[in-house]
Amino acid sequence: MNFQEIKQDSVLPEIEYYISFCLLKRLFEQGKITLASCQKANAAIAERYGVLSYDVDKKEGKTYDDPIDTNE
Repeated sequence: MNFQEIKQDSVLPEIEYYISFCLLKRLFEQGKITLASCQKANAAIAERYGVLSYDVDKKEGKTYDDPIDTNE
């Protein structure tokens, strides 16, 4: 196995997971799915691609339970 094969084997699943994660997070942010459903699907997708999962309920370092600052 050469460097190109190693790079491709490790990068492609990360890219595919990230695309799926972004779509899933957008559905959550639009209120089309619940946080619990989003987290469950996120874990399953990460497992499918063999990568570590991102945190769904965080947005720019804040949780959705934090008050919204309208002055940003």
